[in-house]
Amino acid sequence: MNTPRNTFGILIVGLLLSINGLQAQLTLDCETGNRGIEQGNCWGFGAVSYSRRDTHIISGFWSTLSNSMSNPALSSAWIKTPWMKVGQGDITLSAKLENSTGTTKQIVVSYIPYDENAGTYKEGTLVSFYTFDYPKNGTSFSIAVQNLTVPIPLAIANSSSVYKIMFSFVGTGGNNRAITDNYIIPGTYWSDPSNNCLPKALIIDADLDGVADADDQYPTDATRAYNNYFPSQKTFGTLAFEDTWPAKGDYDLNDVVVDYRLNRVTNAANKVVEVIGQFVTRASGASFHNGFGFQLNDIDPTSVESVSGNKVGNVEIFKYATNGLESDQTYANCIVFDDFYAVMKYPGKGSFINVSKDAPFVLYDTVSVTMKLKSDIAIANLSVEKFNFYIISNVLKKGRGIEVHLADGIPTSLADKTLFGTHDDKSNGSKYYRTANNLPWAINIIQGFDYMFEKISIDKGYTNFIKWAESSGQSYQDWYDPKTGNRITENIYHK
Repeated sequence: MNTPRNTFGILIVGLLLSINGLQAQLTLDCETGNRGIEQGNCWGFGAVSYSRRDTHIISGFWSTLSNSMSNPALSSAWIKTPWMKVGQGDITLSAKLENSTGTTKQIVVSYIPYDENAGTYKEGTLVSFYTFDYPKNGTSFSIAVQNLTVPIPLAIANSSSVYKIMFSFVGTGGNNRAITDNYIIPGTYWSDPSNNCLPKALIIDADLDGVADADDQYPTDATRAYNNYFPSQKTFGTLAFEDTWPAKGDYDLNDVVVDYRLNRVTNAANKVVEVIGQFVTRASGASFHNGFGFQLNDIDPTSVESVSGNKVGNVEIFKYATNGLESDQTYANCIVFDDFYAVMKYPGKGSFINVSKDAPFVLYDTVSVTMKLKSDIAIANLSVEKFNFYIISNVLKKGRGIEVHLADGIPTSLADKTLFGTHDDKSNGSKYYRTANNLPWAINIIQGFDYMFEKISIDKGYTNFIKWAESSGQSYQDWYDPKTGNRITENIYHK
């Protein structure tokens, strides 16, 4: 099941800093999809745009695309780095051609020294030091991806002076265009976006972690440097669960409704040192007492030093290791709360919270969980997809085993696997938590979500939900969007 999601990426524009002997570097992978973001960080583009057309992509979702390479002048189409202190070693990038036509097609790499007397941008005389000729198959150019390695000249390597590196896309004949991606240039970012992108006069690094205070979200803590939020620093996603699995029940998907925001805090080497999760309890249309947590798929529990801030200790069936994770699990499992009704209290009589027109509104509560890591885990190895959210249903009467995950979320070691394939569930070991026609028992809407009134099936509020689910998320991907006119508003809860 493909739940609606934004493309998630962690953007560190132009700067990976030195720590523990690693050399700093500037990078350009185009994955912002917005050239203006890079320009705001002092990259320069001349007759070069971003493209996401399938035939233009080298990796990821975006690559650069030059104008036609029919001009031999280095100023005809180019990319320039910000001002930087160039390191030593090799520049690397990937390149290919749009088609096979033309007479000559080249990438010329140059450096530009800083010149105080050189006008607005202070760019001195350009010095070319490397030329790449696209290979030919007979009289036609190859359109295969070329991985370039460009040695940095000794004249500028590890210099105390600042330079820009310029990549020019030149040629003669034909209407061919250059496609490039994955630029990595050893060196340290030295531009000041607030001062017309001129070189910075001084970098202040109070905690000596190699990250300038201006770029360091934790300038006095050498163990932490960057925040990496999902969905964003100012927004929350929504998780909504049906707790009657493996039966569909009333299928209102409001038995546990939790908003969430994640922050993977990384150090200067881009290793995750801390995970901070904020979980806002919004509603419970459940007579059951339900717990909620997440598994970090493939992450060993011994990688976690401690867990704090979670609300547990209300249900005796849960057992915890000394680091605060749940015991006897193959992967790291954090129980955020063991009983929803220990976090939010009933508004008088009844067992439902914020799902009825007649009951009083109960203020949301927030559980903030901090997980400190003791192993160096690269942020790429702790992607958002590793966070496997689930509820434990009816914990007071049924114990620990009834887990309800997002579609295809793998069960934890403590899940009761004898329930798979019973009632409405068609889990078979290759897919999990789906009905015969792909309906899930949980959804994850990263744009936020307005859930159903109690006892009203979700398809009575969102008319295209079933079609979306039956297509495994390929069709009607905007089924939840209020702008599309596919909602029956009177069946959807509003506080």
